[in-house]
Amino acid sequence: MKSNKSEKNKTMGAILSDLRKKNGFSLVQIAQWCGVSKSSISHYETGETIPPLDLLIRFADIYDVTIDYILGRCYSDYNFSKLFKAPFVKRLTVGQLMGMINNLNVRGKNYPAETILLLQSINEYIKDKKER
Repeated sequence: MKSNKSEKNKTMGAILSDLRKKNGFSLVQIAQWCGVSKSSISHYETGETIPPLDLLIRFADIYDVTIDYILGRCYSDYNFSKLFKAPFVKRLTVGQLMGMINNLNVRGKNYPAETILLLQSINEYIKDKKER
């Protein structure tokens, strides 16, 4: 999970540009996938134009990030929706899960979401084995 304090000052356009480059895509590729012109993508990345909601959703899907990340409302590019697909998570509310993630601090170390998932999955496996 990446979090960078310098990202707090980034514009949506800069975030879109960085995501495209980080993923190795060209303006032409993104334009084709989004059904818009190359110049439209360029205008979104320079901040000259704000993309409509349907394109924000498409960008989030292409780059596997949240719309909040694209809008600069969160500073981690980890898509937490992946967490909600794990079997044990289906029994938790979003608030319970996020509370667990936010409060996980063992011996002064904060663990990324992937580690939390692994630990929780192991815990569930052990519980299931004991019950059988």
